[in-house]
Amino acid sequence: AIAIPAAGDTGDFGLVGAGDIDGDALIACASKVIAARGGTAVTTTVGTFRSVRDTSLEGGGGEIAVRSGDLVLLGGGTYLRAMIDTADQRAPTIRSSVAHTRLAEALGRTDVRVTAVLTPDQRKTLAAELRAEPGSDAPAPGASISAAGLGLALGPSVEATGVVLCDDAGACAKLGDALKKARDDRAADYATRLIGVGVLLEAMTI
Repeated sequence: AIAIPAAGDTGDFGLVGAGDIDGDALIACASKVIAARGGTAVTTTVGTFRSVRDTSLEGGGGEIAVRSGDLVLLGGGTYLRAMIDTADQRAPTIRSSVAHTRLAEALGRTDVRVTAVLTPDQRKTLAAELRAEPGSDAPAPGASISAAGLGLALGPSVEATGVVLCDDAGACAKLGDALKKARDDRAADYATRLIGVGVLLEAMTI
């Protein structure tokens, strides 16, 4: 899994892997790689995790944390600490988010899932950039979007499902109409039909 913080250190992200992990072997391997590159490997114990990082890098760089038997985390700075606190149940998980949970439930069974919840600042920016029409003070239907998700179910055929959460039912209905019109317009386009995408768009249900 990959996670991106809504706020905090700019540019940070985290990777999470789960499985039957040999923590000692992973820490030893990472330390050797750092040393081979001329760096200085330092190991630290944080909660139930052991981490290793290269202290010779400016800005700290990335850090790997492992808990033998189940989890390996890759991140940096305060975000890695937040990931460790979450794994150790000292901080709330994504399951405590109503929006993320609703998106996951609406998407159903998926092999790949991406969910995003907009922060208040992001929503303000979106509302300012989207207008119903040029020169109008009325917000566009898309300005009511609070969260969105995409899921892929893999098999003999690939099924894609997208979900958008809005905070206004009327605006959400208008957004659906706008998406339907855009789909129909693209599906009817000669160039789109020529490359076979028109049939795919016609099969799309909104």
